[in-house]
Amino acid sequence: MKIDFPRLIQELSVNLQQPLMEPVEDACRISWDSIDMHVYYHNDSGENLVILLLEFSDIPKEVEHRVFQLLLNANYLWVASDYATLSINPETRKASICDKHNADLLNADDLTARVKELYQTALYWKEIIEDESHNHINVDAAETIGMNDNFAIRI
Repeated sequence: MKIDFPRLIQELSVNLQQPLMEPVEDACRISWDSIDMHVYYHNDSGENLVILLLEFSDIPKEVEHRVFQLLLNANYLWVASDYATLSINPETRKASICDKHNADLLNADDLTARVKELYQTALYWKEIIEDESHNHINVDAAETIGMNDNFAIRI
C-alpha cells in the first residue's frame, strides 16, 4: 500500500491547528512553542515509515555532560522518553526526540495523538535542561563569590 503522505500531513496540520511551513512532498516541518517537528516519509527496504523528529532545546556547554547523562539514562527501556529515542542533533546541538511508525498502519488521528504525546515529552525535557542550566549557574555563582566557606549561608 502506498501512503498518501502529503494528505496525511495536511490532516495532521489541521488536527494540530498548526500551519505548514512549506509544501509537503516526503518531509515537512511544523513549529510551535520553540519546538521544531520534522516529519519524514521513508521507504526502508519495502517498509513505509513515518519518522517524527522533535528538536526542543539548546544544551548549554556548561551542563552538556550532565544533560547527556540524563538523556542516556532516560533511553534505558525508554523509561522517560515515552517509548521514543532521546538524542542530540549533531549539527544543531539541540536535544531531540525521535520516533518511527509503520506508515501503512497510521492514520491522521493516531499520528496526531502520538505527536501530542511526544510534544509533552519534549516540553518535560526542555524544562529539565533549563533547570540543569539554572542550577549550574547558581552553583557557579555561589562558588565565584566565595559562598562555600564555613561562614556563609548558602541559599
